[in-house]
Amino acid sequence: MTSNFRNYSGITGYTEDFYTLSEFLFRINRDNIRPGMLDWVFLEWQTARDVYKAEELGKIGLWYDNGQLVAATPYEDHINAFSLCTDEEHRHLRPEMLDYTCDNMAHDGLVTVLIDDSDIELQQLAFLKGFRPTQNRAQNARLDISEETTRYSLPEGFRVIGFDEGFDVRKYNRVLWYGFEHGPAAPTEDDEMLQFRINCVSSPYSNRHLMTAVVAPDGEFVSHCGMWYRDGDNSIVEPVATNPNYRKMGLGRAAVLEAVKRCGTLGAKRAYVSSSQQFYYNIGFYPVVCETFWQRKV
Repeated sequence: MTSNFRNYSGITGYTEDFYTLSEFLFRINRDNIRPGMLDWVFLEWQTARDVYKAEELGKIGLWYDNGQLVAATPYEDHINAFSLCTDEEHRHLRPEMLDYTCDNMAHDGLVTVLIDDSDIELQQLAFLKGFRPTQNRAQNARLDISEETTRYSLPEGFRVIGFDEGFDVRKYNRVLWYGFEHGPAAPTEDDEMLQFRINCVSSPYSNRHLMTAVVAPDGEFVSHCGMWYRDGDNSIVEPVATNPNYRKMGLGRAAVLEAVKRCGTLGAKRAYVSSSQQFYYNIGFYPVVCETFWQRKV
């Protein structure tokens, strides 16, 4: 079986290569738990936030068979690491893919690949090629969607909305600013920042009906859950933020479970989050796929 290789175009934004890679990553992970299952979301989320630089995108390797993308080396949620993503019929390409990354995808003298802890074959291959596991790991958690697992309550005066019902970019900006603890000072709300926030909820496969906010009695957004779902069994949580002044009230739980419930009505059976935070375990998620960052010096 032969394959043809080329690089990602190296052009930022929602290019033809973006759609091709996104569709491939979604296709291979539509209904299965496997390494790289979150990559289509990371690709879109990072593109929406204009994180990738052209020269970094141009390093991504793409392997085709009969005109169809069958393997790729997309970045993880940060630029310093990548995954080896293939469909089932092209796992034999992984030695070639590892060699490619060693020659082309080093960052600060290190090549970093994320490997599923249950993928013994790839671990052995990486070891033979000079990679070693590190102490850094990526934990993933899962919630099985049902009426019982998505039940929540809210304090009096609070309500949950979808962004299709009442999106306010300034309130969205504030809940993310305070929720990710950028400090007590008021967030920047100039035109550039507000356009950036709009971009974050306007990417090709985003669905504002699935993005939720808990609204306080004064009308402010105080908790938010970003949610991703296209089709199939799996939905993805990313990101979640709650204003520190409103924590320990069940608001983050409500934002997440309402978003998950909405995915369930569209056909999703499971929700995943790339996290091991106790918050997610407390609301019903449980640990599943664990991956380790392997590194090699170049």
